[in-house]
Amino acid sequence: MHEAREELGLEVALGPLVAVAGHDGDQQFHFLARVIAGSGDGPEMDSSADSEEGSYRPVRLRLSALHEHDVRPKALAAALSADPVLADSQVLHIKD
Repeated sequence: MHEAREELGLEVALGPLVAVAGHDGDQQFHFLARVIAGSGDGPEMDSSADSEEGSYRPVRLRLSALHEHDVRPKALAAALSADPVLADSQVLHIKD
């Protein structure tokens, strides 16, 4: 929730856990989230494309189209693209 507020300027309500992904020896937890408030212009949205920090451009994607974009972890994007119902039915365990 902190990252959504900091990076996007949005308040979100977390939904169910969708996946647990292993990455560099750490676990990452991925949840469905729903926007409940905010402007979408958080402090990290102001950096220019050529800045050292990079820049952000939020987009809304259909689950079925995740595999067409650079969404990470790729295994989670592929699983949700193939079967969007997975987001509502089970927790995926992904090793990177």
